[in-house]
Amino acid sequence: MIIIKIPNPNPISSRYPAHRLILCRSSEVFDRMLSQKWHGEKREIELTEEPQCQAVFGQFLRFQYCNHVVLNSENALPILILADKYNVTCLKKICIEFAIKYVLPDMKLKELFHFWFNYSTKAFHQSLIKVCIEILAKEFKQLMTSAEWEREWLDLDRDQLVEFLRSNELVVPNEYFVWESVLKWLNAPAHPERRGNTCAPLLAQILPYIRFPFMTAEQLYAIEVEEPLIVKLHEKLFRPYTHLAFKFISLPLASRVKLINTSNDTNGTQFLLRNYTDIQWDKKMYITSEQLRLKNHDHTFKIFTKSSSLTLPRWEWKLDFQIVQNLSCVNDELRVTLTAVDVDHTGRSVEYMLMICSERKVLRTITDKKFFSKSRYSQELDIRGKLEANELLDTNSALLRNDKALQLQLLLRPII
Repeated sequence: MIIIKIPNPNPISSRYPAHRLILCRSSEVFDRMLSQKWHGEKREIELTEEPQCQAVFGQFLRFQYCNHVVLNSENALPILILADKYNVTCLKKICIEFAIKYVLPDMKLKELFHFWFNYSTKAFHQSLIKVCIEILAKEFKQLMTSAEWEREWLDLDRDQLVEFLRSNELVVPNEYFVWESVLKWLNAPAHPERRGNTCAPLLAQILPYIRFPFMTAEQLYAIEVEEPLIVKLHEKLFRPYTHLAFKFISLPLASRVKLINTSNDTNGTQFLLRNYTDIQWDKKMYITSEQLRLKNHDHTFKIFTKSSSLTLPRWEWKLDFQIVQNLSCVNDELRVTLTAVDVDHTGRSVEYMLMICSERKVLRTITDKKFFSKSRYSQELDIRGKLEANELLDTNSALLRNDKALQLQLLLRPII
């Protein structure tokens, strides 16, 4: 039997009786701590804990005995901190799963950012980081435009910034908005080390996560012209990304396929859409694993794009994705239909590129051209032999994301 003493601001420190064998069995850290070399002969050891962890140390210790803990929104994080510190693996797993399911979804953004996001990035808990980013991503524009969030953004460390930039789920007007946010971070007055000749290693880690190909030519030009200091100082770092982007937006969609394929291994994320709110020529869509298994069911996506017509300020489209149960043969049939909802008497000719994506890169592309008119406003996309239903219904399919969902991207380009 030993006594664990936890000093605290109270006149009387907290004291916990514990069995050496129990502690050593559940924690490698306690095993080393209580070895002969460290405190093998001592009957009392003193541990220094953060104030929020002092209050839950008894619950943490009790878990070593009964493998049971009662978690809530107040104690989940301090118990996780103790589980990390003493490397109690099963308790870490319980705390993380509880937080993801019950704590993070209902937290205020400020609390989530300052407590859970800050801690998870320091402790490298990727599952927690992912959920925190997904929640914060929905309000990314507010984070960037609100004065109350300015300090938090400017004080992000490099790894935290990269976690935001890696996310495909950022809800932003356009990709240039993301670049402006990065520029704001680089120019933070309190962090001169982010600028000048010495920031090349920093830029080398940041630039791959900015999706330059989804900027307009005007926006790319603005980066080169309006920010001459940082771009001229590090022209060799910027040039591969801006040149790739200029090529991408200038080529017909069919010619972009080769560009994507040759760049996928090194710059795969460059071609992944975020959740852009501006009307552009592209749209990102998801179909969950449960939805994929619904036969003869239309998964319909409404899409608004820019217009090349003088009569309409924007074009409305509808994409229908359906797996048809085919009774005449073994394999089901995949049908993807694009409808020009508001096509007028002039009609419209477009190129399309349908992209199947993972979280990190484009996996497959299908391109062709279609003409839409008053009489032929709905066209089935030519995917036969290029994408089959059985490829998507296989749970181990390489075309599905890690969560078994199907991620689609549609790019349109008017033919004038």
